[in-house]
Amino acid sequence: MNLPPLGRPSYRSINDFAILDFGSDLPPRVQTDSVWGSVSTSDKPREVDRFARRFEAMAASALPPDDTPAFLHRLLRELQAMPISLVATALVPEDAWFKSSYSDAMRNCLEAAPLPHPTAPSVAIRDSKSPVGPALLLLSSAWAAFVAYLGQEGR
Repeated sequence: MNLPPLGRPSYRSINDFAILDFGSDLPPRVQTDSVWGSVSTSDKPREVDRFARRFEAMAASALPPDDTPAFLHRLLRELQAMPISLVATALVPEDAWFKSSYSDAMRNCLEAAPLPHPTAPSVAIRDSKSPVGPALLLLSSAWAAFVAYLGQEGR
């Protein structure tokens, strides 16, 4: 696996894509997946060439495969040092989420899920209108400070 390194110029695609080559019997196709879940395909040479150039730009700026494990370990250490990060809501059990007591009928509220961890207990927070979207991950101490702040008079 090759990964584009952080902190140095490289091309990053805004959507997932795959260039499909079915051999000499069929023309190559490009398939794109958007963040909203739509999928499109095209066998137009102009579109296939455009995404082939994007792929070549990403491959040219990516780390060599031998450097990728060290990069991933460094990235993991940096993420673990951050007090806030985003997690996929699919990683949090659905029965762990609870709604704010201030939730209204329009679902305008936050949902939270405590995530016990031996060294870094955390709380995941998501928008109840977008339960499959990303969740903000806070250390439990940061969540407690946030809730205390909201509980102050005048808030």
